[in-house]
Amino acid sequence: MINEYTGNSSSYTVSFSIKYETKFGQNVYLMGSTPELGSWKNKVAKLKWSEGHIWRIDILFPANVRWFEYKFAIENNGNLVWEKGHNRLFSRKHFEEDDKISLSASWERFSLTFMIYFPSSSSDDVMQIMGGARPIGNWYKEGGKPVLMSLGSEKFMYGIRGRFWELSVEFDATDNQNFDFEYRYSLFNKSTSTLTF
Repeated sequence: MINEYTGNSSSYTVSFSIKYETKFGQNVYLMGSTPELGSWKNKVAKLKWSEGHIWRIDILFPANVRWFEYKFAIENNGNLVWEKGHNRLFSRKHFEEDDKISLSASWERFSLTFMIYFPSSSSDDVMQIMGGARPIGNWYKEGGKPVLMSLGSEKFMYGIRGRFWELSVEFDATDNQNFDFEYRYSLFNKSTSTLTF
C-alpha cells in the first residue's frame, strides 16, 4: 500500500549508479514511473559522469513513494536509446530503516540475491541453488551445475536473527528465460557427498 511508511523521515534518498562507457556527446538519464523520474516522459534525472565511466545521481523521494519502476537511457543527439529488457523495480519494503539507499546497476543486466536461513550442525554442509535460468545451473542443461552459496554474517531479517546462506547472481536482462524461472535449494555435505532437498 502506498501510505504504509512507518519511519520517522518524510523523505528518503536513493543514490543510483551505472557503469556505461559513452561516446562523446552522449548522456545517461534515469527514467521512471514517478514525477522524480520524469513519469516515463520527461528527462528530469540526468546522471553525472565520474571516473571509471560510472554515472551517478541522488534523487529525493517522498516517504509515501513505496515502489517505482525505472530504466536507464542513453541520449544521443536528442534521441533516447532505452536499455532492453523489463523495467527495473524498486520496493521501499526492503529498505524500511534506511533514509539513504544505494543502487548500482550494469547496463541491460540485473542482480538477484538469494537468501535462505537454514542452520546446520555440520561444518561440512554447504547450501547450493539450482534453477531454470542459465546463471543458476539451468536444471543441468547446457552443462549447468548447482551454484554454491556462502554463509553470511549474522543479521536480523524476516523476524529471524542468524546467519543466512547467500548468493548474488547477475542476469542478462535481454534473456527472457531470466524472468520466469523456478529454483530449488539443496544442502550438500562435502564429506559424505550426500544431497538433501
